[in-house]
Amino acid sequence: MMKFVAPMDTWEMVGGNLPPIRVRARSFDEALKKARLRNPGYCAGWVVEED
Repeated sequence: MMKFVAPMDTWEMVGGNLPPIRVRARSFDEALKKARLRNPGYCAGWVVEED
């Protein structure tokens, strides 16, 4: 049986006075975790369309 793996999206993460950063992740929770490794102040984000 094959396991479903969600596709990676590019997420733009923001928070407070921090500059927006883009991270690759399969979910918001994963993107937030990656962003908070850089700075725990990141708190929101959304998927951005890639060109």
